Amino acid sequence: MCPALSRGLCPGKGLLGPSFMPGSSAEVQSSICIGAACSCFVRSVLLRAELVPQRLVQSLFPWLGSPSANLRLTATAFFAELVKDHLVEKKKLLKPLLKALLQRSRDPINTVRQMAMRGVGNMASGAPTKLRRHRAAVMEVLCRGLEDAASTEVAAECLLALTKVLGRLKTRAMGSALEDISRSTRAFLGAEEEVLRFSAFALYGTLASSALGRRSFFSREVEEAFPSLVLHLRGPAPAVSSACKVALHQCAPFLGSKRVQQRIAAGAGLSVAELQDKVCGHLAQDCPALLETLCSTARSCCMGSYQAPQAEAITVLGILLDMAPAERLQRWDLAFLWGAFANLVKSL
Repeated sequence: MCPALSRGLCPGKGLLGPSFMPGSSAEVQSSICIGAACSCFVRSVLLRAELVPQRLVQSLFPWLGSPSANLRLTATAFFAELVKDHLVEKKKLLKPLLKALLQRSRDPINTVRQMAMRGVGNMASGAPTKLRRHRAAVMEVLCRGLEDAASTEVAAECLLALTKVLGRLKTRAMGSALEDISRSTRAFLGAEEEVLRFSAFALYGTLASSALGRRSFFSREVEEAFPSLVLHLRGPAPAVSSACKVALHQCAPFLGSKRVQQRIAAGAGLSVAELQDKVCGHLAQDCPALLETLCSTARSCCMGSYQAPQAEAITVLGILLDMAPAERLQRWDLAFLWGAFANLVKSL
């Protein structure tokens, strides 16, 4: 652990988020901590005295173009945290800070790009009134980051940043980006990495809250996402399951079946396991179309190579086998299901 974190200068993993994970080098963790600690100090000065230490801020700008990856990372982490404070806007630092973060979003180092994406997302907290003015640049860089195949952490950071940004923007201000972001986010709902699934469910719930003015499109979108929202309710990671449950409740009003909507709404106080049982039971008895879609998605997960989605799919199929009428079970490939279960057991 870096000295800054151990002395309490950094507010722990809540500040560093997905980047501060086992496997990161000591140098990377230290650079992030130092940048964040410096930012915490500057923000404290901002809050208490409304006085920006301009020399400190200006002295770190050259680090962004340094050949040293650690210096670029330290400076980017510093600015990513600093931009959260609304006084940065008052002191006319927002424009140069945003420009610097956008530039670092193309850095060859994954963690530098991740910190840059975090800073762009933090603009929603520090300068919400200016977000609309810069929305084109902000949306472009975050949507590009979703396609960052070189780094899971960068993609996850973009999902979380978009959650913050879309929470401030109205649907009308998003334009056609809503459709692109929805489709991209849905692709991450079944990802192997927990951090991607958590971030995707968080963003998908925000998209549902923002899409009331685009009901026709998002209703079609939720039909595609619904199987994933049910499958991953009872996942191995509690944080992911909780985010999935929230997203399911936020997406429920867009489902075509009123009875399914009512079942989900009535299950707000249930555990994720109880809610999954309740929804699957209703689908097995009364919603053959949604049932078939869920079963098809579950079978695809069983044939995948990721253990967690395989286990979640087999759990759901087991619930459906227990609850579906006998006449529907006759159309199921029980040999395939048994084979998928046996393969999962062998892989453990």
